[in-house]
Amino acid sequence: MIEEKYKTFWRRFMSGCADAIVFYPISLTSTWIWRHPSDFSILFLCISYTITTLSWYIYEIWMLGKYGQTIGKMLLKVRVMDVSETAHINYWQAAKRNIVPICATIISLPYDIYQIIVGKFIMLHPKTGLDTYMIAMMFVLIAWFLLELITMFFSKKRRAVHDFIAGSVVIKVAPTNH
Repeated sequence: MIEEKYKTFWRRFMSGCADAIVFYPISLTSTWIWRHPSDFSILFLCISYTITTLSWYIYEIWMLGKYGQTIGKMLLKVRVMDVSETAHINYWQAAKRNIVPICATIISLPYDIYQIIVGKFIMLHPKTGLDTYMIAMMFVLIAWFLLELITMFFSKKRRAVHDFIAGSVVIKVAPTNH
């Protein structure tokens, strides 16, 4: 039997949706830039892409390290705690929770930048479809996501692989009395 405080799947899922809304202005700006790439230098496109790509990780690591919650997690009343459940996680644990997608991003970023420089980046030609490298990375990330779900559903404390890596657990936040 799973303790009530660990039943966080839907809250975690919805907090991700809420955080996506937080990032909507960045997404809109990025979309506008890539719809008008000829208005910008290659250097600007490379820098903009890099910042946009890394901004999610910076946001999540900073928020989790400082508060134990992103804005979405605050709204959905869940907190990322150290596995001891005595304090929220620190910055290092927050980084470790994201280590696999961060590594995938760091591995892909030089390739993406190269594609921007030579004019073959998918955002420059969205109708061309994904190339073999991007398809392979997509499958790696899908496999990671499925592994995350499997471990979460079969763990007594609903800990996903990233929680095991970071020594963290996600719990419901108790309501406060005002």
